[in-house]
Amino acid sequence: MTKIASEEAKRIIEHYLVCKDDLTYFDILKYGVSQKEAGCLLNNWHQFDRPDIYSVSSEKIYGIEHFEYDAHGRHKRGSLQRKENNLITKEMKQKAYGMLKDNDSCVISREMQSKANEDNYKNNFIYAFNTHYSKIDNYRIRLLERAGSNKIPVSMWFIAEDVTALGAHIIHRSKTGATCNLAWPLLFPEVEEIFMQSDKIDGIIYADNYYKKLTLIKRDKNAVDEFKKHNLYPNDKFLFFELHTVLISEKIQ
Repeated sequence: MTKIASEEAKRIIEHYLVCKDDLTYFDILKYGVSQKEAGCLLNNWHQFDRPDIYSVSSEKIYGIEHFEYDAHGRHKRGSLQRKENNLITKEMKQKAYGMLKDNDSCVISREMQSKANEDNYKNNFIYAFNTHYSKIDNYRIRLLERAGSNKIPVSMWFIAEDVTALGAHIIHRSKTGATCNLAWPLLFPEVEEIFMQSDKIDGIIYADNYYKKLTLIKRDKNAVDEFKKHNLYPNDKFLFFELHTVLISEKIQ
């Protein structure tokens, strides 16, 4: 396991740990997934590499591959949101260091120039999904090697994490007012079609740290229809927030 892969798996396990000291940190929403299968999927996680995580039940071995997506543009090396945020942080620290030579404190703010939008949100998810799906056969082989048997069934799942700054939301307007709900890539017809045709995975887990939810969706028409029934509304519009970074620094005497 490479150091980068090990750190990613460790972060996922620590960040999305479902149970600790008998306390449930995340709400678990299930569509087409039984309580037993959810328990097998979400308990006894082990760090791995390609896929990131595995868990073993008495019946099968589960492989869970993690990927991130956001609603900003991307370049050859990845997310523009991540690149710009790193540059802003570096520049603000350098500016603060210079200002503190003549001042006891300083406040610096910057606005991210990259703007989030609906098309980037959809396309980035599809890109990440397809990239990881192209490696599914390799993931399966490695899990069988880990199990030491070619006879044990393997169940592959994705865990998809929306890392859009301040989250991606949908505004639902009705006669009684407006509500702000989570955005879901699976509500795009193109994404649903890709998901349903990807028969080498059994399902997907949407991980949302802001609302503390893990949403498990089986790759099954009835499960997807049930998910849409609870989350798809007419006249919905996407809502993204513009990110402003503020750095407050004080000289230590």
